[in-house]
Amino acid sequence: MKQLTRVVVIFVAFDSCRFASADELPMVHPLFSDHMVLQRDKTIPVWGWADPRERVTVSFNGQSLRTRTNADGRWQVELASMPAGGPYELVVEGQNEIRLQDVWVGEVWIASGQSNMEWRMDKVNNAEQEIADANYPKIRLFDIKRRMSA
Repeated sequence: MKQLTRVVVIFVAFDSCRFASADELPMVHPLFSDHMVLQRDKTIPVWGWADPRERVTVSFNGQSLRTRTNADGRWQVELASMPAGGPYELVVEGQNEIRLQDVWVGEVWIASGQSNMEWRMDKVNNAEQEIADANYPKIRLFDIKRRMSA
């Protein structure tokens, strides 16, 4: 069997939000988490929040970038583009430290659509065999809670 060499994540972006107490700062946007995939061969924005004017350092795969939050406590850095690879660790340091593990650089696919995109594997033809054969540990899925909107 041919080994899967491409790292893929499918996700849908959602509204920014800030729900941290002072002892949880700095924080990163909820899109950033353990097991995530960052787009290869493109600059990589990383952003979040901390106390106003706090110094924040982001380290990833040999890169270390420093910034200071604005008056609203927002910060952002742009990591240089890099080829596919991993796993890496992404570290965000400020008043506290965030360590994101098992971070890969690879293909990021954004998908949205109708309800058929949520079709459960246990509902497909030959579901038991399809599920047993589905061994793709490098494919990641980021799913968001649905919200009705006018």
